[in-house]
Amino acid sequence: MKRACVYQWLLIAFWSVCVWQAHAQDAYVTVDSTQQIGDVTIEYVNVPVIQTDTLLPAPVPEEKKVRRHYDPDKAAWYAAVMPGLGQIYNRQYWKLPIVYGGAVGLAYAISWNNRRYVDYHKAYIDITDTDPSTDSYKYLFAEGTDFNQNADYCKRQLKTKQDTYRRYRDLSVVCAGVLYLISILDAFVDAQMHNYDVGPDLSMKVGPAVLPPTQNNELSASVGVRCKISF
Repeated sequence: MKRACVYQWLLIAFWSVCVWQAHAQDAYVTVDSTQQIGDVTIEYVNVPVIQTDTLLPAPVPEEKKVRRHYDPDKAAWYAAVMPGLGQIYNRQYWKLPIVYGGAVGLAYAISWNNRRYVDYHKAYIDITDTDPSTDSYKYLFAEGTDFNQNADYCKRQLKTKQDTYRRYRDLSVVCAGVLYLISILDAFVDAQMHNYDVGPDLSMKVGPAVLPPTQNNELSASVGVRCKISF
């Protein structure tokens, strides 16, 4: 009876080994092949290929941020046609108060200094001529001023005021021109920098290097330092 049980357990074990080998043959495929390249023979022996029914999930593509391309020439032309338009094209809206605030302030300075210059210039001409009906200079001095006794002093004052307001007017015109050129240059440079790559790929590597022999030193090589910049 015991011998029959032993035989039964041996039969079950043998059957289990056969089943396991059958599954192993399904899971691994042996590829035997050779390839002749010139005088070299390449042999491919027992290359296991694992078969699986599990499908790997498709990789999710990374979401790339679309960067808008700015044309520097177009931005400069926009700023030249109308100050501030180049900044609007570059979407630098915070610069508009600076551009338009400066333009309005300089326009007011030019207008005010020019009006004062015209008034003092006319008064200076009236006080220096011999026509008694031209007396616009009287409105620029305090009441009760004796122009007969202080004629030279009044002339000097009118001449100084005239030159001062003319200088301020001209300086305001120069500043307006500078502001106009700066707005054009700012629009051009800002559009140029928008297209400049400042990503994380910028790197620098420093390491040893072996320099090959030169014509003057043909026997031995030289050892130095190599610097590599990637961008």
